[in-house]
Amino acid sequence: MLLKVELPHDYPNSVPFLNLKNMSPQYLDNAMLDDFETQARVMTREMLGSQMIFDICEGMREKIAAINDEVLNKYYKIKEDIKKQEEIDAGPQVFQSDNLNYTPVNEETFSVWCT
Repeated sequence: MLLKVELPHDYPNSVPFLNLKNMSPQYLDNAMLDDFETQARVMTREMLGSQMIFDICEGMREKIAAINDEVLNKYYKIKEDIKKQEEIDAGPQVFQSDNLNYTPVNEETFSVWCT
């Protein structure tokens, strides 16, 4: 995410212009970006009269870190599921014979087969 800030001449007594650009569309969608931008603008109004750029950047960094944690957790979960499946695949195979259509072998069926 890229945060562009244009400071007015009377900063910090007026709200700076903020624009967020999505640099990772595979992780951030436009709705998330709009939400981040709205939250940053709310922060500027709350902090009017004080230096705010660092706090806004820090707030965005924390949000991105939370998203990164979610992505990493999903990645680790997928890796764990793959590893479990590989262990199952490498282990002993159990054959399910419940759905087979067969004739049991006994003296009668064997003699019929022999003839």
